[in-house]
Amino acid sequence: MTPSEAAARPLRADARRNRERILAAATGAFAADGVAVQMETVAHLAGVGVGTLYRHFPTKEALLAELADHEVRRCTAYTERMVAGCDAWAALEQFMRQSAEDMARNAGLRQAMTAATSGYCALSRSELRAMLAGLIARAHADGALRPGVTTDDFLALIGGLAATIDLGGDATRTADILVAGLRTP
Repeated sequence: MTPSEAAARPLRADARRNRERILAAATGAFAADGVAVQMETVAHLAGVGVGTLYRHFPTKEALLAELADHEVRRCTAYTERMVAGCDAWAALEQFMRQSAEDMARNAGLRQAMTAATSGYCALSRSELRAMLAGLIARAHADGALRPGVTTDDFLALIGGLAATIDLGGDATRTADILVAGLRTP
């Protein structure tokens, strides 16, 4: 059996519970202490052995990628709700402010967002990127977004927001400044 065939099989109930406990423990640990958290600490917090942790996630990067994927799915879901409920500018503004709130309480997310070479950068996910590109195009068409701002610019600003918060900057104030700078004068 190839590794991809093994990965495609559904997990036994006990293995599924262990994986869920690992992810819950890792979510809390990385949110509180960032990406420096040791795998042994995650295993201890999850109440599983280190071997069990490594069977589910062979590397720390694999665990971080899973956590980032979960964060992207959550972010995509709230972005979809924003898009449905308001105009493009309001959705972009709300996205920026929600991102600031999320990163203010999650050190691991901030660090993942500021790691330029990170393989687990949450905003690289294509569905979210496409959704933001659509919002940016609509906001330009409405004349609400400063001319010339691209999806890459917006994502870079999110990364800068993460770095600013990680250095102790105020999340709300920084989001206010970014939103003001993005708005058409």
